[in-house]
Amino acid sequence: MAKAKKVVKKVAASIAVMVGKLVEGAKTIKVKKGATIKECLEAAGFKLNGEDVKNLTVNGEPAKLTDKVTAGDIILAVPQVDGGH
Repeated sequence: MAKAKKVVKKVAASIAVMVGKLVEGAKTIKVKKGATIKECLEAAGFKLNGEDVKNLTVNGEPAKLTDKVTAGDIILAVPQVDGGH
């Protein structure tokens, strides 16, 4: 009789971050360690649609979509707003 093979799956560690986008609200999500801000926004269900994010912060400090997050970070994305005089 053949021996059964043991299958071990590696589970990537996850971290919790809070993601907010002006007009769309905020939510806490879990993402893999080393995730970028862009990945967090997408995981939270916020559509970027190629729009220009004018103000992007992590914990109140300026950030870029390619920056990596750490546990407990608070991300805020404010899209470009058209209009005015």
